[in-house]
Amino acid sequence: MKQIAERESTPTSTCQAKYECSKCRDTKVVAVTDADGTKRYVQCEECYMRQLRQIKQEQINRLFQSANIPKRFANKTFDNFDYRRQPNAFAICKKYAMEFAKLREEGKSLLLVGPVGTGKSHLAFAILNELIRTGIPGMAVTVPDLMDELRPKNSGDSENDEKMRVLKTIDFLVLDDLGAQRNSDWVTERLFVILNSRYAHMLPTVITSNNYLEELEGIPGWWRIVDRLIEMCDIIEFHGASYREQARNRNI
Repeated sequence: MKQIAERESTPTSTCQAKYECSKCRDTKVVAVTDADGTKRYVQCEECYMRQLRQIKQEQINRLFQSANIPKRFANKTFDNFDYRRQPNAFAICKKYAMEFAKLREEGKSLLLVGPVGTGKSHLAFAILNELIRTGIPGMAVTVPDLMDELRPKNSGDSENDEKMRVLKTIDFLVLDDLGAQRNSDWVTERLFVILNSRYAHMLPTVITSNNYLEELEGIPGWWRIVDRLIEMCDIIEFHGASYREQARNRNI
């Protein structure tokens, strides 16, 4: 913890103010007393860690401007999801978000799989939005768009190298629509590198897919990817007809 030069009086703030930090009341320093009774001021660790998290999230957002949470999913929460349609999936996903501190230590990930339009993406983004609100750095990428973004544009593409590093190391990642990308040896290798790194380092990942594991395993070269998914993920199946299709039918 960085030490601040001793001052003659404690920092003061108006009692009417609403403080973001209850520990230091936004002065950024706290008083500590040494064993010999000497009083000194040090940098507030709570403020310092919050600032680091904010800087990290801002860096990620700038780097992945095209992969930020899409506007359609920015306000997706557990409160505005109709849990009656997917009660089991809803309960598991909400518990995952609420108990993330514990599950992160276990490296627990989720694979949300089922037909189009059954709420997989909504719940995946609800988890992400909840975690970001608690200060946990996270991001979401749609797999087909990500593969297009990662394609080398010139030799020695250092920006793509940095993007891959973030994908492999960020605290929490949503990979939306796995299986919808155009497949090639290069795509398979990139996806395996990302998932294998997150598996090896026990980094939580939530993945959505319209394809069941048997279908994914049928893609040439994907047996290694499916093997990692089985090892790292609890598999949550979604059932029923597409909500969007039902809504369109009601409006006809």
